[in-house]
Amino acid sequence: MVDELAFKYAKAREEILKAVRMDLIGPQGENEELDEMPTNSYITGMLFPSDAEMSEDENYNTQNFETDFKEDNDTGTIMEDVDPDDNKPKGGFKKQSSLGVSCYVSSETTKLNINIAWGRYEKESVKVMAMVKGIEKEVNKTLYIREQENDTLTIDLQSFDRFTKIPLNIDPHLVIHIIKVNLENHNTMLSVYLYNQRPNGDNEKEYEKVLYQVEMTLYDNKQSPVFLPEHKCRKLELEDEYYYENRAVYARGRGCAATWEKTTDSENAIVIKSVFIPDYEINGVSPNIPDFNKNMFSMRFMSLSKNRAATIERLSILSNLYKKWIGDLNDSSHMENSSFIPKGQKIIAECQTAQQRIQRGINLLATNDNAFEAFCFMNQAMYMQRSISMFGKKNSQGISCSLSDFTKEDHSEWRPFQIAFVLLNLYGCIEPTSDERKNVDLLYFPTGGGKTEAYLGLIAFVIGYRRLTASMCDEYEKDGGVTVFLRYTLFF
Repeated sequence: MVDELAFKYAKAREEILKAVRMDLIGPQGENEELDEMPTNSYITGMLFPSDAEMSEDENYNTQNFETDFKEDNDTGTIMEDVDPDDNKPKGGFKKQSSLGVSCYVSSETTKLNINIAWGRYEKESVKVMAMVKGIEKEVNKTLYIREQENDTLTIDLQSFDRFTKIPLNIDPHLVIHIIKVNLENHNTMLSVYLYNQRPNGDNEKEYEKVLYQVEMTLYDNKQSPVFLPEHKCRKLELEDEYYYENRAVYARGRGCAATWEKTTDSENAIVIKSVFIPDYEINGVSPNIPDFNKNMFSMRFMSLSKNRAATIERLSILSNLYKKWIGDLNDSSHMENSSFIPKGQKIIAECQTAQQRIQRGINLLATNDNAFEAFCFMNQAMYMQRSISMFGKKNSQGISCSLSDFTKEDHSEWRPFQIAFVLLNLYGCIEPTSDERKNVDLLYFPTGGGKTEAYLGLIAFVIGYRRLTASMCDEYEKDGGVTVFLRYTLFF
């Protein structure tokens, strides 16, 4: 059932995206007929003549699409570089006149095809029947009729050193700019741009010079997987690339986004495309863990001091499962790219540190009576808050009820990531000299997952502990510890 529902939701999202693209970019059909100028019908996916000015209501600073990138010989990083033949500033108040994509290929790749596809609209007057003052008459109606345009160039990458311009066969005012940077690792970075350099000032209307629904496609004659993943071509590895080993980046858009196609039998891509409205399916995230029974981390249960031993046992199961999960990560078979192993080990070590902090928090609750009482107070506060919210919601609907109806039920529990975050920070909250107080732990989870509750729970713990340990207040004052409450509030 879950898979069937997920499929239906994905299908619905696909239809919504399709409708958005049709509305913002077009076309309704290959030979569509519009009853208004296409520049009024669509708002993106268009390339205007390079000196077309924006109207007053479109006045905004836009990206300079004429920048590209080069590799710094000292650091191996990629730096912005303006093409020497187009270094005159275009200003910040122009409509978009160019788009491009950047990608990597092996230096052994000698030729690439560049296909440019776009639509153009021609104005026509047609006779139609219409009601005029209650009388059906034949009148003239203006239509803008779309025609599809395509042009393909074959580029010899060995025919130029660093930069070249190539006009399209169909229109010499549509110009391809190519920047080539040879890297030390025998790879080549390519940046390919399309410029609309159609002149203004003649009798043609602006809409006639605009390219609509523009798409640039790069490929080789044999549809071979020639486009390399970005992380294998740069000298400098990004810190988080370890996480995305199986989701490599093959191209970046300039004035647009980039997408690609690849086959299952190669790690390289076979096609690179420009796209104006990109989309990406993000898998759903569940806060639940199958190993835990319902109400495993019940707020009501853990608010009772008599349940101390059972509470410690439940929390220890969480810590032990996390420890086992980390241990399984040490299996290097998870990392197909051997260069990621050292970085992976570093991240695993950080996970181990987090697990040790969680276990230290559990040990604190097992050995420190005041800490455990503050922990119970935290659970009681969060349970009462939930009860009051449920009472308020039901009462506001005109349903007769009392608050006591909700304080006798086991209706609320912590999600595993919430209680883990609380445990992670317990020791640092009550020990003024702990090095953990130098940490700023960021809790990340999708909206609606319960981040705020975890933060508020930790604040309630700190308040409860300070109430129980008056002698500790002096230590907090010396450490600036009165700001503990603020420290965990202002982050959010």
